[in-house]
Amino acid sequence: MQAPSAVLDRVRQFYVEGRIVDATDLCIDGLIDAPDDPELHFLLALCDEQQGRFQEARARLERVLNGAAEHVEARFNLARMLAAGGEIEQARAHLSECVSLNPGHAAAHTLRARMDLVEGHRKQARAGFRTALRADENHVPALLSLASLHLDAAELDQANEYASRAVQLAPTDVRAQLVMAQVFMARGMFDFAERCLGNALSLDGGRLETHIVHAELLQHQGRHHDAVSAFERARAAGAELGELLPGLAISLAQVGRLAEVNALIDVYEPAPSDQALLIHLSDLLVAQGDADGLARLAGRVGRTLPSLRSWLEASRAELIEDHGTALDRAESLLEEDDPDLQLRARLLVGRIGVERNDPESVADAVACLAEQRQASETMCWEAAQLLRDVNLPEAGERVLGHLLERKKLDEQVRARTQNLRVDLLDRAGDYQAATELMEHAAWRQPVLGEPAYLEWRGDVEEALAPVLAEDWEGLPSDGDGSNPVFVGGWPYEGRDLMLAALARMPGLGVMPEAEWSGRLECLELPVDVRRFGRADPALLHLARRRYLRHQPRGRRPVEPAFVQAADLAQIARLFPGAAYIRPTATEHYLRMQWQLAGYQRIQDMLDAWRHDLDVLGHLRDALPISIIDVPVDRLLTDPADALARLHEALSVAQGEDMSGLLKHLADRLGYRQPDHWQNY
Repeated sequence: MQAPSAVLDRVRQFYVEGRIVDATDLCIDGLIDAPDDPELHFLLALCDEQQGRFQEARARLERVLNGAAEHVEARFNLARMLAAGGEIEQARAHLSECVSLNPGHAAAHTLRARMDLVEGHRKQARAGFRTALRADENHVPALLSLASLHLDAAELDQANEYASRAVQLAPTDVRAQLVMAQVFMARGMFDFAERCLGNALSLDGGRLETHIVHAELLQHQGRHHDAVSAFERARAAGAELGELLPGLAISLAQVGRLAEVNALIDVYEPAPSDQALLIHLSDLLVAQGDADGLARLAGRVGRTLPSLRSWLEASRAELIEDHGTALDRAESLLEEDDPDLQLRARLLVGRIGVERNDPESVADAVACLAEQRQASETMCWEAAQLLRDVNLPEAGERVLGHLLERKKLDEQVRARTQNLRVDLLDRAGDYQAATELMEHAAWRQPVLGEPAYLEWRGDVEEALAPVLAEDWEGLPSDGDGSNPVFVGGWPYEGRDLMLAALARMPGLGVMPEAEWSGRLECLELPVDVRRFGRADPALLHLARRRYLRHQPRGRRPVEPAFVQAADLAQIARLFPGAAYIRPTATEHYLRMQWQLAGYQRIQDMLDAWRHDLDVLGHLRDALPISIIDVPVDRLLTDPADALARLHEALSVAQGEDMSGLLKHLADRLGYRQPDHWQNY
């Protein structure tokens, strides 16, 4: 006996509305009168699945198929459950029977293609998704799967086509909104990405994938504090640590929480399939100068991945400037089967060749990357820069030319590659060609400073009124011994050169780069100067003591974190008598340097820079802080004189002659001579 169609329709309605318990009860009642009805058993199986009774659901679907082998939907859903449980061969058998019974079953074609994709058969998967769309051109899961495939291959136009179709067909589909957001991110259209993500969050704010995509967007926007919070929400929602580790580690490192990065490594159990992840982590540790972390990571690899261990040991040796050991480990990998490790080893050999001013060894190691299709964009960029550094610009141009011939380059990669060509052309003196290429070579996110300070660009004196009205007389000071040295400056004003010089001055100690985020929290920066009111002396004393826990023993601390002029109001409360070094440059010089470096929105950067100078001009004579101007042109043309003046201003003894060091560093960082802007 079959159940009445009205009963079946009612069950389906409850199921679609999410009233699973009501649907279950109605199925059970219906089975009293029609105990063998296959459709009731099928619907009850779906209800069992929704309530976590997976074994019961599978058993019920198998019962349906025993009595009605031609029930396509029961067969498809059983295949889906089998695939989710890892029983791939059984799932494939049922899917083959599905498409045999109904060749136009788009969902079956899509699921089979997804299984192909998981097994690494991308070409076969792509063909399967297209077959699904031939069966149903509006099948949203197939559209989204194809969009993701094209996105992974940097085929952004195709990805956009499929994702936008999916959103138009199913605007309330959370995954459609998320994939569309990822496409917009890849195209650098962050406002649109944020809009799609907002749609996804409003539809299902607790979904795991939503938190992960949100974190990725925040990373793209440089909002790493917020990205860490989003990753933590994803973990709370059930994400595996391995799924989050690369992105979470990147953002933690970017905000100076390196200890937490290392803690993640310590609790993570690496597997042979995690080699790419471990390499990524090693890059983070190198960037943060964490030699101990590299040693610990090499120890965790153990004997499981001997080639990777050799690479980690080479990276650590290079970091601590043990070039002999670094070369020994890297050269053992030059014939490595894994192309990624081999190419990384070649670049390491090239870097040491640059340090030793050995053009032949650099060319032997890295010139071949021009023909290596496995070489990533970043590897090609570094190879070109190494060849440039040993005066082999033609070889560097060949590497970049081969990279630009690749068909699957997204706009950001192409712009960055063109920017390196601009650099090579400029160094070769071909300023006309460099100028023509610049408009296609902007890739870096602009440096605009703290958003809190960008909100008040009107009357600076009015905004600073609470600070200027403060009584700065009689503030306690412990003398220069514990008052830190802070460093301001924008890109190419000389801030990085200053920090390198300060690190080598007697009596000074640069505080750990990896912990700057926590120190700025101690200082309560950034501060809203428009709401600058009286502070509790006891709280200021506590904040001061917390900050100075990081002070290098017996040396005056130097803070490497970027400090803007408005920050000085809070710093003056905590450290009257502190020093603020402000490298300076002309607008013409900065515009030229920022164009050569590939910055976007240069006019906005210049506006923010002028705003910072305006704030500093109003605070210069009001605050009990020593403000030391260091023109970048003096650092570049007469570093000995510039540093002698700085020694005197800081009351520290003359140390080693750093003229050669600064000239070498300035060249490596891309600084041009002060009058170079006249070529443009």
